[in-house]
Amino acid sequence: MKKIFFSFIYILFIFVFIQGCSNKQVSEQIELAQKQLECGATVDSDKTIENILPKVKNKKDLAKILSLKAEISAGKGFFENAREEIRIAVATNPNNAQIRRQSANVYLKMGDISRALSEINKANDISSDDLSISALKIYIYSKFYDNYTALYEARNILREHSECKHTIEDLNQIYLQIADILVEEKEFAKAKNIYDDILKYEPNNDKALLGIANIYYIKKNIKKAEEVVLKAIDKNVFNPQSHLLASQIYYLQNKPQKIKKELEIALNYNCTTPALAIEHGFVCLKNKDIETAEKFANIALNSAPNNADVLGFVATVSTIKDHIKQAQQYAQRALELEPNNIIANIAETEIAFKTMNFQKAEEHLKICLKQDENSVIANTYMARIRLIQNNTRDAEMFIDKALINAPHDQIILYFKSCIYAQKSDKIRAFVYLKKAVENGLKGKRNIKMDKVWQKYLNDREFQEIISKIQ
Repeated sequence: MKKIFFSFIYILFIFVFIQGCSNKQVSEQIELAQKQLECGATVDSDKTIENILPKVKNKKDLAKILSLKAEISAGKGFFENAREEIRIAVATNPNNAQIRRQSANVYLKMGDISRALSEINKANDISSDDLSISALKIYIYSKFYDNYTALYEARNILREHSECKHTIEDLNQIYLQIADILVEEKEFAKAKNIYDDILKYEPNNDKALLGIANIYYIKKNIKKAEEVVLKAIDKNVFNPQSHLLASQIYYLQNKPQKIKKELEIALNYNCTTPALAIEHGFVCLKNKDIETAEKFANIALNSAPNNADVLGFVATVSTIKDHIKQAQQYAQRALELEPNNIIANIAETEIAFKTMNFQKAEEHLKICLKQDENSVIANTYMARIRLIQNNTRDAEMFIDKALINAPHDQIILYFKSCIYAQKSDKIRAFVYLKKAVENGLKGKRNIKMDKVWQKYLNDREFQEIISKIQ
């Protein structure tokens, strides 16, 4: 009898031991999946989740896994899946702060900002000491509400939490958000000081490096921007924003192969919001990569089908592909939502140019310039209209405004050369044509057909400049 009893106890012990080991392995794998997702390795995170899902028996573990799976689904654009996965995760464990934080992330990716803010506030109520939750809350305020509220919230959090209660890494999440906001406010020196301080304690912080690279890019120190963004990529190859910035830097350096490579990597690693998808898409359009731009347009449209910026961008891509009826439908829907939306009005301008309706184009451009008098694309289009009207004085005024913010843009430099050619100022026309070619101008045949250059077709200097066009 004793033998049977001890055998039973031994078997029970072994069962509990194995169960404990199994639970520990599951917890470790969930933690690994979380880390993979945070650094941008969504494919690896997805594989880890698929491997451990059949082994999960604990409801709380299942809720954690579903919340991670929802974030991955949202990143891929599978929003119905994401919505259902996060609903089950929250219902299974409603008082878990990290699940609520991931729920906020999921709704953010789907473009549901008010729901995202509601979820992050619930997470904050459950765990007011978790600075990763506070950091996401500040991000939502800064991107979708106002910077003043975001900074106020951040400074309150820093007053409440001392270094003895939290690690430097935790506090740096808040400092990063403050620095990013200061960059938006054009307080570059203050922002760089914060990024530098973060790197003193965390030399491998790729987000701080990316912030510094972005400051150099904005200030047109392209060589330094490239140096720092490559360091950021070296620290974390999975961050799509680092690859996007690298592609923008290579655009200014006229390195088409590197541009394409960085955009492809950004697309592969991308867990994007609609705004980021549009930003990616416009970089593709600058580089004449219409196919990739269309992919980003579809990502944005699946994310936020009733967002005016998204609809305007889809209209722009449709116009470039000569799908004019489709472009008009998207542009009109965008303007019904936001009549003064710049992206939608630019899309209408592009449609009007395609249909040679320059009066309509000018009406939309005036709306854009009322919102942003320094808009590069609006000023460039206005210059084109004035050039068609043979008003070279106003054309030059608009193109100069565009050049202030985009001094190396090949198209703007080309239009500047056209203005001088139309004024018969051969020396300046050739100077700017040469600059445009040096910055990557293409389309030798179209240039030769442009009426402003007809009188120079046999000019030796003109032929020499255009012979260098790839």
